[in-house]
Amino acid sequence: VCGQDVAAWRFKIFDDAADIAETYPITDKTLEAGDIVTFSDITALAREPSKNFIYYPVATLKRASNVTTPPVGIISTNPSLINPSPILNPEEEPVPLRPVALSGRVPVKISTESGHIKIGDRITSSSLPGVGMKATTSGQTVGIALEPFDGSTATTSASVNGQEVK
Repeated sequence: VCGQDVAAWRFKIFDDAADIAETYPITDKTLEAGDIVTFSDITALAREPSKNFIYYPVATLKRASNVTTPPVGIISTNPSLINPSPILNPEEEPVPLRPVALSGRVPVKISTESGHIKIGDRITSSSLPGVGMKATTSGQTVGIALEPFDGSTATTSASVNGQEVK
């Protein structure tokens, strides 16, 4: 469903998913589920029907790294509830969208850059764009590890905003 016209994104509910997400515009079509993202300097034009269709700029997403702005979330794999973005560039080709987890359980790409991850460790962005690591200092995090990670697997699950939805 990612990348389709925003009209198709009106509060879809899926029974077999474990998170709640909100869609955001992207310019990098290679963003995928599990990527940790932040806002880029690139904007898209949106219009809000409830505001007499006034256009305004909205930030697009990019992969986060610890040398960019703080992470804002994780691209969702299969959200159970999707809250859509405002109408984006309706007169032009639709702007691609990706769902970002607001709450729930989502897979996240991680590394052992700051050490092995234990259950309960906070996850933040690493030096690898889109990939997380164990947070070792205070600062912005995207979730809490629900599984240990020692480098032998590609992803782990994280709880976003303290919520695990089953």
